[in-house]
Formats: sequence, C-alpha cells, structure tokens
Amino acid sequence: MKTWLSIFLPTDEYKRQKLLLFIAEGGVLLVLAQFLSLIIGPFESSLVPIISIGIFVFYVTFRYIISGMEYTEVATQSDYKKERKNIVMKSLSFGVIFTGLNFLVQRGDYIIVDLIMIGLLATLFFFLFSWFSLKRSFNKNRELIDE
Repeated sequence: MKTWLSIFLPTDEYKRQKLLLFIAEGGVLLVLAQFLSLIIGPFESSLVPIISIGIFVFYVTFRYIISGMEYTEVATQSDYKKERKNIVMKSLSFGVIFTGLNFLVQRGDYIIVDLIMIGLLATLFFFLFSWFSLKRSFNKNRELIDE
C-alpha cells in the first residue's frame, strides 16, 4: 500500500497493518474527544487541541507497547537479557541527552533540581515503556514458539 505514512511505518507487513489500525483507532478517539468538547461546553481554545493530540499520541503509543510486536527477534532467555541490557543503556543515554538539552534550552529562573527531576522522570518512563514492551514481546514470542 502506497501512502505518505509509509516513511514512518515499519517495513514488516504485520507491524505496518497493526500500526495503521492503532492510528485509525486513535483517529476515532480524536474525533470523539473533539465532539465531546463541543457538547460539554466552552473550554480554553488552546486546551482542546492539546488534550486531543495527547489522547491520540498516548493511545497509539500505549496500544503499540501492549501489543508485544516491537521485539520480534527476542525469543530466548539470552536474547531477552541482552535486549534488557540494551534498554538500560538506551534509557541512560536518552536521560543524559534529554537532561543536557533541557539545561541548554531552558531559560529563566528554573531551579536545577526541577530540570534534573524532569530528566529523571523522562528516563524512567522511557525505560518502563521499553521494558514493558520487551516483556510483552518476549512472552508473546514464547507463546508462539510453544504452539
């Protein structure tokens, strides 16, 4: 299927179809959120798009993580341990880069502890999302092998 989204989608056909499904479901939730904001009443005009986009991004990301399709090659315990170490290193690298960029970008009277805590929280969430996705993928791959 040729679409402009192809540059953002994985090359694996199964992953591509599932991700398109998640994006379509997120789009429906986006429309519902917009419709509910019209029914419920007046909101701050800039708040509605931010909340709607947040719902879309969170939904698609959450569905992708719990689907267990990110780490298709992890089927043995040794692969799992190797990938887990990889995730720790990626998370730490992300945390250092994110915190460093946060220091460079932020201007004003920010307390250093605030910037460090934001970096630590971002690193923690990055690690937890990656680890949970790895765990789901590993369990799913083990189930497929056992069948």
